[in-house]
Amino acid sequence: MTGPGGRRAAGSAGGSPRCRMSGRCCWSRTTRTCGRYLTRLLRSDGWNVTAVADAAAALRLPSPPPDLILTDVMLSGTDGLELVGTLRRLPTTAPAS
Repeated sequence: MTGPGGRRAAGSAGGSPRCRMSGRCCWSRTTRTCGRYLTRLLRSDGWNVTAVADAAAALRLPSPPPDLILTDVMLSGTDGLELVGTLRRLPTTAPAS
């Protein structure tokens, strides 16, 4: 698996040296325990992590948008799949074509 700039993602297979990636990451989580664990892992790899409690908070993040958005499928209110659909429709977070 490769990350920004074609670098190999940390912990991925391939036998090459571990490459740390960095950038801005938004993590929308359902449980604090899982959120703390994933936040710690991402930060140890150089990511600047913003953890939010739900989809609404993820959509209120200031510009520029994060380089990486992680979400649980089961969130309170809007679920993770709806969040991804909304992000794809917004001009600031739509996939490049």
